[in-house]
Amino acid sequence: MARLAAEILCDPGLHPSLIVLGVATADGQLEEISLDRRSFSEADGGIDVGHPVGQRGDGALLVEFPQETSRGAWRLWVPAATVTGAIG
Repeated sequence: MARLAAEILCDPGLHPSLIVLGVATADGQLEEISLDRRSFSEADGGIDVGHPVGQRGDGALLVEFPQETSRGAWRLWVPAATVTGAIG
């Protein structure tokens, strides 16, 4: 299981059990995703994303989220440096 670095943007979110996280994309954008607060670990500042499903020539990894982002994306290209854990 791989983990993706994220930052808390809003706590609580639209519901007391939700938080809004920001995830940096490989294109330098910040993507927002609203998740259950238990999905985020403050110890390592990350969320579970499973194994990356793709890799670009520049080293960016394609990860799939447990829920769609605020823009409706289920998968995003992210910098490899923001992903830890089992990669391969």
